[in-house]
Amino acid sequence: MKKSTIVIIILDILVVIGFFLTYGPVTYFRNLLVNNIALFKNKNKNILFVSSIDNNLLVKDQTQLSPYVEYKLNNLYYRDMPLTFATVNTMSKVAYLFKDIEVNFPLIVMNGAAIYHMDTDKYEDVFNMNIKSTKYIDTVLSEFNVNAFKYSIEDNLLNCFYEKLNNEAEIHFYNECKIEKFDNLIRIDIPLNK
Repeated sequence: MKKSTIVIIILDILVVIGFFLTYGPVTYFRNLLVNNIALFKNKNKNILFVSSIDNNLLVKDQTQLSPYVEYKLNNLYYRDMPLTFATVNTMSKVAYLFKDIEVNFPLIVMNGAAIYHMDTDKYEDVFNMNIKSTKYIDTVLSEFNVNAFKYSIEDNLLNCFYEKLNNEAEIHFYNECKIEKFDNLIRIDIPLNK
């Protein structure tokens, strides 16, 4: 028996004991019956389920996964559930969030800007904006004196460029990234669209 299987069995036993002691035997057995009834025994492996990480799985100000969610996600992995995740976050933050989660499909990161494989630590696909769109966005943002944090992925390395920090929100974002060492933050003295 694999070590991971033993860990799941032990966690199952601890969850059962905790639930049994908290809610009593009737509630426990009713929930056990409901949670383990499967009308369809044949699994369709041709369906890939995609779950958003943001606002769905995260707790405590959207900064971490609960132990219960970690347990359930690993349980789905060991049951061969075809499941992947999509997020607005960069891969470095997702790697921090998913440090104890097994994932067998590539992740959709940065709102679909990249596809990332956690098992190989490589970006499979990177979708770049065209230069015309980038220049237009930079022009509109500069009219409103708004700084943009601009990401680029080169040679499997994620970089974050910025020109200046204009307000508290930008400073907060910068400090959060720097403290948690999520991204390579690079200050530039000239606008990127020049």
